[in-house]
Amino acid sequence: MKKDKKALKFKTIFFVTLGSFFLAAAFSIFFIPNEIAPGGVSGFATLLNALLGWNVSLLVLILNVPLFLGGWRKHGFRFMMLSLFSTILLSLFIEVIKMPVEWVKMVQEDMLLSSIFGGALAGLGLGLVIREGATTGGTDLLAMIINDKFPNIGVAWVLFAIDFLVVTAAVVLLSPLAGLYALVALFVSSKVLDFVQTGMDSAKAFMIVSNRSQDITQAIMTKIERGVTLLDGHGGFSRTHKEVVLCVVSRTQIAKLRSVIKDIDENAFVMMYDVKEVEGEGFTK
Repeated sequence: MKKDKKALKFKTIFFVTLGSFFLAAAFSIFFIPNEIAPGGVSGFATLLNALLGWNVSLLVLILNVPLFLGGWRKHGFRFMMLSLFSTILLSLFIEVIKMPVEWVKMVQEDMLLSSIFGGALAGLGLGLVIREGATTGGTDLLAMIINDKFPNIGVAWVLFAIDFLVVTAAVVLLSPLAGLYALVALFVSSKVLDFVQTGMDSAKAFMIVSNRSQDITQAIMTKIERGVTLLDGHGGFSRTHKEVVLCVVSRTQIAKLRSVIKDIDENAFVMMYDVKEVEGEGFTK
């Protein structure tokens, strides 16, 4: 048990450190040199750096201090310590990371490539930190504090509002082009963040309504070797009882399942939808 706990702590610290490094690299290599401010406290610090020349890493620390003081009691010791650890690392890495590599210089000279690569790195870094139950401080923590005070205001809306204000400020104070590139970076980072959070283990869920539900159930369990759940249903028009077959399969099994259903009942009503993450037998444990 002690070894497991130590391994878990090491894993958490490792991924929080790695995530902070990637996020810092996005700002140090791509965003700051091109004055791209893709929302958040770090984006706001980049904006101030472009306007006034203030140090980004120092600004990130200063702007986060009141947020940590405000959220300490509410969100617990572990969460706040990990977030503080991540924020300090982020500031240090922004200051330290310098990569005068030739291909990096070529990318830096292209605003669009900088927005895409920077957004991807930022999303990857944030995703790794958030998966370990922490944040890099900033707007995530501010959104949680506001949501605690005003539960009717959702966290997602606060994040959107802050990012929107920072990007708008970039448009007004820097240039419309800078704001547009910031939007590109913000979009890419959100997509990569979502991918890191949900992982590559996405699957497909099928809901099948058929008069031959028992035959379909048996075929799925024997030919595809997947578990099946039977739900009680009633036809809205006929009012007759129907069994609804619920089954989750991997992407490689979709075509085979469709074929099995069609062979048994080509008139079956089939719904298929995305499942972001699956845990349990046959999937992620």
